[in-house]
Amino acid sequence: MGTRGVVVLVVLVACGDDGPGKLPDAPLADVAVDAPACPPLGAGTMHGANVLADETWTAAASPHVVTTSINVRGATLTIEPCAVVRIAPGAIITVGQTPGAAAAAVVARGDAVRGITFERQAAAMPWGSLRAFPTGTLDLEHVRLTGGADPATAQQGGGTIIGAGPGGNTGLTRQLRLVNVTIENSMGYGVNVQTRGAFSADSANLTITGGGAVPITVDGAAVSTVPAGTYSGEIRVANAASLLDPDLAFRARGVPYHLDGSFSMSPMTSVAAGGASTLTIEPGVTIRMNAGTTFALGSSNGALPANIFAVRLVAQGTAAAPIVLTSSAATPAAGDWTGLEWHGGAATGNVMSFVRIEYAGGDSGTAGFGCGEGDNDAALIIRNWRPDDAFITSSTFANSARGGIVSGWFSDLAGPSLLGNNTFTAIANGCNVSRWRNANSSCPATPPICL
Repeated sequence: MGTRGVVVLVVLVACGDDGPGKLPDAPLADVAVDAPACPPLGAGTMHGANVLADETWTAAASPHVVTTSINVRGATLTIEPCAVVRIAPGAIITVGQTPGAAAAAVVARGDAVRGITFERQAAAMPWGSLRAFPTGTLDLEHVRLTGGADPATAQQGGGTIIGAGPGGNTGLTRQLRLVNVTIENSMGYGVNVQTRGAFSADSANLTITGGGAVPITVDGAAVSTVPAGTYSGEIRVANAASLLDPDLAFRARGVPYHLDGSFSMSPMTSVAAGGASTLTIEPGVTIRMNAGTTFALGSSNGALPANIFAVRLVAQGTAAAPIVLTSSAATPAAGDWTGLEWHGGAATGNVMSFVRIEYAGGDSGTAGFGCGEGDNDAALIIRNWRPDDAFITSSTFANSARGGIVSGWFSDLAGPSLLGNNTFTAIANGCNVSRWRNANSSCPATPPICL
């Protein structure tokens, strides 16, 4: 990040009609080569005690050697630009405590030429983590962290940076501010966001390189806060079931998202009470699903507005950057995962454009909706709620172990047909889109009736 150099002073002596020592009328530009960004390292400073009052680790006193795990509690630890922090094998710097304790922070803000470095004390032995508990924050800018995430001292998967929120199922604790941060050669996750922790809204330009196949792991709704950056492998999403957040997003970050378990999102209030949540999936996003898992939106226990808890889906891909929901299997096959089960949706405002759902159609446990097969396994199942328009366009449903789309609402009104200009490939039961049922739950002819 920063450099430690020397100054080369170039003195130009002009000779002309006025003789040596006389400067020309037009001044010459100053020339500096390798201007010093950071002072040279000195003997260093040892740190083995908790930080309980505001403290600053200076560049001049670098390297700052953390000899054992320490805590920052009720105080702010400021680390100056150019400072170097060397952390003992397995040692962890923990910031903050459980909810109700005093706030604490580590603030390490360098700049483009005076970076801050966290590195190993022992070259062959990784250090632990920078870890923020619910009352702690990590504010890092122009910081390089290398050789962390010792697996021997890892908690809940470990990571070079760990953010642990207070838990619960509403609200996020945005305790990680990472701007122009580079994490190198992490022995575990680069960043591990747990229990409703999250990145700050202005986090950006995070680079994670040289570690494992999973640079970032996040719990549930924190997926919306993953910053733009440079990553390899995939982003792991854990504990993403029964999310009550009003708005969530899978943002295009250049690598796939891998859901460890089923995903489900639903508001706490019904359509009749004005409730609705929105899930946005950006163009170019790929979501990989494990065997037997489900991607579920909304909930319902009947067709009346009072019984529908709606999630509006905005998944607007493009021909060049489609959205893909697929299997995580190394060799994917039809029925690997259940599919998109939409149990409660908004009648208007949904968008599914250039979306591909593949290798779904596994056992959903849903039956009796629509006029297709009685067993409702399909790539997309709509249950109870009725869309007002044919919002699915230019999308592909491929390699389903059973059906394509189940139109699982009850209405005497015609349509909407979700067949549109969509593509259906290798739909095992041959029913690309099932017809809906009439309001009295009957079908106009003997099922299966497919569009």
